[in-house]
Amino acid sequence: VTQIILLIFLLNLLFPFAQPSEEIQPIPSTHLHLVDDRLEIVYDDISLSEELGLVESPEGKIDLFARVSDLNDGHHGFIENLGGVITSSFDRFNTFGFIIDIAKVPDVVYLPNLEWLEANVLFYPTLDNSVESIGTSEIWDDFVKWAISKNFGGAENLISIPGFVGGAPIQNIGAYGVEIKDIFVSCSGYSLNTLEKKKFKLNDCQFSYRSSIFKKSLRNKFIITEVVLQLSKTNHKISKSYKSINDALNKKKIHNPTIKDIARIVSKIRENKLPNPSLIGNSGSFFKNPIVSIELLNKLKQKFSKLVYFKESVSKYKLSAAWLIENCNFKNIEEKNVGVYKNQALVIINLGNATGKEILLFSEKIKSTVLEKFDILLEEEVNII
Repeated sequence: VTQIILLIFLLNLLFPFAQPSEEIQPIPSTHLHLVDDRLEIVYDDISLSEELGLVESPEGKIDLFARVSDLNDGHHGFIENLGGVITSSFDRFNTFGFIIDIAKVPDVVYLPNLEWLEANVLFYPTLDNSVESIGTSEIWDDFVKWAISKNFGGAENLISIPGFVGGAPIQNIGAYGVEIKDIFVSCSGYSLNTLEKKKFKLNDCQFSYRSSIFKKSLRNKFIITEVVLQLSKTNHKISKSYKSINDALNKKKIHNPTIKDIARIVSKIRENKLPNPSLIGNSGSFFKNPIVSIELLNKLKQKFSKLVYFKESVSKYKLSAAWLIENCNFKNIEEKNVGVYKNQALVIINLGNATGKEILLFSEKIKSTVLEKFDILLEEEVNII
């Protein structure tokens, strides 16, 4: 008998995988009211992560956000003691993010002063597969590529625009005939003065060309935490009004383009025209395309027959700022540490060591030259701090 017991003991040491597997513990029912529904579902079946729109995490782990009362280092320490890694922390909102083994979720709910626990989401899918909400810390281009991969239409012309989802409504980002306002439903966030949560619907945002209420009366006063967009699942409205898109479609002999065709073409156009910000310092288009009356347009056309313009409305036209700048001989011009990009005159580039003051002075030189020649005052698209 002693020999049998000894043999079993040795087998257990040598082959620990022969031990019965530890059961996954359920989330304590006493704390379920603190847990987001999606987190509860994915905890029971991790394979549903993609369908539920969760941010991708390493295998066996989950990306979470916790809201507590009076956030302090002790809350971070609690998660770190469970093997979690803190990814973000917002003291003012008593919220922080972390990645942790999904099996530790039942322990996480005992986080001191926990008020709410949820999975970090890229989007919230609705029953009809339209996109309802997007986390604002997500990279905009990642979202657009995801939407295209799922055959969600509406954002394909906005591919390859750098930045985060939360910044998209602030700027009313746009490209090649589409602006975010065209697919916008609402956004929510917090007043930085009162910490009051508020929701803005389409008409509340005062969207205009590369602007919104968040760049005007609410500039630096509001933080956007959620963006709601409406994308199409079928019968996509293909936007191909821009000549460069139509030229590419004709060259490829594509007569009925899909959203993937438009995305590929726009992405290629941007790649050829705009510098990679990770290689050449720039902030994209530095100036807005000026919008003028039909009277001023006709006056300019008499003097400049090759003027490039687009119809904006019944009585308004949008001039190509790039054409104006280029025809003031600024394209591919370099002055010490700053210059204009060779493939797109709207882009001011930092050649490596330019200061903010140098860039500002260079931009003002462009503005004064355009004003003198065309009687048009260019307006900055970038925010100058």
